[in-house]
Amino acid sequence: LKPFALAHLSSLDSPPALRAHFASLPPAALAALCERAGLVRSAADGEALGTSGLLSLLIETFAKVPSQREAIGAMPLYPDESTPWDEALVPPPPDREGAASLGGSAPLALPKLNLQFLTLHDYLLRNFALFRLEATHEIKEDVQDAVRRLA
Repeated sequence: LKPFALAHLSSLDSPPALRAHFASLPPAALAALCERAGLVRSAADGEALGTSGLLSLLIETFAKVPSQREAIGAMPLYPDESTPWDEALVPPPPDREGAASLGGSAPLALPKLNLQFLTLHDYLLRNFALFRLEATHEIKEDVQDAVRRLA
Protein backbone atom coordinates (compact mmCIF):
# COMPACT_ATOMS: atom_id res chain seq x y z
CA LEU A 1 0.00 0.00 0.00
CA LYS A 2 3.01 2.34 0.07
CA PRO A 3 2.60 3.40 -3.62
CA PHE A 4 -1.10 3.95 -2.92
CA ALA A 5 -0.33 6.10 0.11
CA LEU A 6 2.21 8.20 -1.81
CA ALA A 7 0.07 8.63 -4.94
CA HIS A 8 -1.49 11.98 -5.77
CA LEU A 9 -5.17 12.21 -4.90
CA SER A 10 -6.29 13.07 -8.44
CA SER A 11 -4.65 9.88 -9.71
CA LEU A 12 -6.81 7.79 -7.35
CA ASP A 13 -10.29 9.10 -8.11
CA SER A 14 -11.10 6.89 -11.11
CA PRO A 15 -12.23 3.26 -10.82
CA PRO A 16 -9.45 1.89 -13.09
CA ALA A 17 -6.77 3.58 -10.96
CA LEU A 18 -8.26 2.20 -7.75
CA ARG A 19 -8.54 -1.26 -9.31
CA ALA A 20 -4.88 -1.11 -10.39
CA HIS A 21 -3.76 -0.26 -6.84
CA PHE A 22 -5.98 -2.72 -4.98
CA ALA A 23 -5.75 -5.68 -7.40
CA SER A 24 -2.17 -6.45 -6.37
CA LEU A 25 -3.14 -6.99 -2.72
CA PRO A 26 -3.74 -10.52 -1.42
CA PRO A 27 -7.34 -11.38 -0.41
CA ALA A 28 -6.51 -11.31 3.32
CA ALA A 29 -5.08 -7.78 3.06
CA LEU A 30 -8.10 -6.63 1.05
CA ALA A 31 -10.44 -8.09 3.69
CA ALA A 32 -8.49 -6.38 6.49
CA LEU A 33 -8.58 -3.07 4.59
CA CYS A 34 -12.33 -3.34 4.09
CA GLU A 35 -12.78 -4.17 7.78
CA ARG A 36 -10.74 -1.11 8.84
CA ALA A 37 -12.72 1.08 6.42
CA GLY A 38 -15.97 -0.18 7.96
CA LEU A 39 -17.21 -1.84 4.78
CA VAL A 40 -17.46 -5.36 6.24
CA ARG A 41 -18.00 -6.51 9.83
CA SER A 42 -15.00 -8.78 10.03
CA ALA A 43 -12.11 -9.92 7.88
CA ALA A 44 -13.71 -13.36 7.67
CA ASP A 45 -16.86 -11.84 6.18
CA GLY A 46 -14.67 -9.97 3.71
CA GLU A 47 -12.82 -13.10 2.67
CA ALA A 48 -16.18 -14.79 2.09
CA LEU A 49 -17.00 -12.11 -0.48
CA GLY A 50 -13.93 -12.96 -2.51
CA THR A 51 -11.39 -10.74 -4.19
CA SER A 52 -13.72 -9.44 -6.91
CA GLY A 53 -16.44 -8.60 -4.38
CA LEU A 54 -14.01 -6.74 -2.14
CA LEU A 55 -12.53 -4.85 -5.09
CA SER A 56 -15.94 -3.75 -6.32
CA LEU A 57 -16.93 -2.74 -2.78
CA LEU A 58 -13.81 -0.60 -2.37
CA ILE A 59 -14.17 0.95 -5.82
CA GLU A 60 -17.86 1.79 -5.39
CA THR A 61 -17.15 3.37 -2.02
CA PHE A 62 -14.06 5.42 -2.84
CA ALA A 63 -14.34 6.29 -6.54
CA LYS A 64 -15.15 9.91 -7.31
CA VAL A 65 -18.78 10.52 -8.17
CA PRO A 66 -19.26 13.14 -10.90
CA SER A 67 -20.99 16.27 -9.65
CA GLN A 68 -24.47 17.16 -10.81
CA ARG A 69 -23.06 20.17 -12.67
CA GLU A 70 -20.63 17.93 -14.62
CA ALA A 71 -23.41 15.45 -15.40
CA ILE A 72 -25.70 18.19 -16.69
CA GLY A 73 -22.87 19.70 -18.72
CA ALA A 74 -22.30 16.36 -20.42
CA MET A 75 -25.98 15.96 -21.35
CA PRO A 76 -27.04 16.96 -24.86
CA LEU A 77 -29.71 19.63 -25.31
CA TYR A 78 -31.59 17.61 -27.88
CA PRO A 79 -32.56 13.93 -27.63
CA ASP A 80 -30.89 10.92 -29.21
CA GLU A 81 -32.71 8.32 -31.33
CA SER A 82 -34.31 6.33 -28.50
CA THR A 83 -35.52 9.14 -26.22
CA PRO A 84 -38.56 10.34 -28.26
CA TRP A 85 -39.98 6.82 -28.32
CA ASP A 86 -39.54 6.16 -24.59
CA GLU A 87 -43.07 6.45 -23.21
CA ALA A 88 -41.75 6.87 -19.67
CA LEU A 89 -40.17 10.21 -20.66
CA VAL A 90 -42.55 11.47 -23.36
CA PRO A 91 -46.19 10.42 -22.94
CA PRO A 92 -47.97 9.10 -26.04
CA PRO A 93 -50.67 11.24 -27.62
CA PRO A 94 -54.28 10.48 -26.69
CA ASP A 95 -56.09 7.84 -28.76
CA ARG A 96 -59.22 9.90 -29.32
CA GLU A 97 -59.97 11.14 -32.84
CA GLY A 98 -59.44 14.86 -33.33
CA ALA A 99 -57.66 15.45 -30.03
CA ALA A 100 -54.56 17.60 -29.91
CA SER A 101 -51.47 15.46 -29.68
CA LEU A 102 -50.28 16.73 -26.28
CA GLY A 103 -51.81 20.18 -25.88
CA GLY A 104 -52.01 20.04 -22.09
CA SER A 105 -54.00 16.81 -22.03
CA ALA A 106 -51.24 14.84 -20.29
CA PRO A 107 -48.59 16.11 -17.89
CA LEU A 108 -44.90 15.78 -18.64
CA ALA A 109 -42.80 13.70 -16.27
CA LEU A 110 -40.94 16.25 -14.17
CA PRO A 111 -39.54 15.55 -10.71
CA LYS A 112 -41.63 17.01 -7.91
CA LEU A 113 -40.09 19.77 -5.82
CA ASN A 114 -41.09 21.42 -2.60
CA LEU A 115 -41.44 24.99 -3.83
CA GLN A 116 -40.70 26.39 -0.40
CA PHE A 117 -37.05 25.40 -0.80
CA LEU A 118 -36.66 26.20 -4.52
CA THR A 119 -33.22 27.69 -5.13
CA LEU A 120 -31.91 29.26 -8.31
CA HIS A 121 -30.06 26.04 -9.11
CA ASP A 122 -33.27 23.99 -8.69
CA TYR A 123 -35.16 26.45 -10.89
CA LEU A 124 -32.55 26.29 -13.67
CA LEU A 125 -32.35 22.49 -13.43
CA ARG A 126 -36.13 22.21 -13.70
CA ASN A 127 -36.21 24.57 -16.70
CA PHE A 128 -33.45 22.56 -18.38
CA ALA A 129 -35.40 19.33 -17.88
CA LEU A 130 -38.57 20.97 -19.20
CA PHE A 131 -36.73 22.34 -22.25
CA ARG A 132 -35.35 18.88 -23.04
CA LEU A 133 -38.80 17.29 -22.71
CA GLU A 134 -40.46 19.93 -24.88
CA ALA A 135 -37.75 19.62 -27.53
CA THR A 136 -38.11 15.84 -27.47
CA HIS A 137 -41.86 16.10 -27.89
CA GLU A 138 -41.59 18.57 -30.78
CA ILE A 139 -39.02 16.39 -32.57
CA LYS A 140 -41.23 13.33 -32.08
CA GLU A 141 -44.24 15.16 -33.53
CA ASP A 142 -42.20 16.38 -36.53
CA VAL A 143 -40.90 12.87 -37.26
CA GLN A 144 -44.39 11.37 -36.99
CA ASP A 145 -45.78 14.08 -39.29
CA ALA A 146 -43.01 13.48 -41.87
CA VAL A 147 -43.59 9.71 -41.82
CA ARG A 148 -47.33 10.22 -42.24
CA ARG A 149 -46.72 12.45 -45.27
CA LEU A 150 -44.30 9.95 -46.83
CA ALA A 151 -46.76 7.08 -46.51
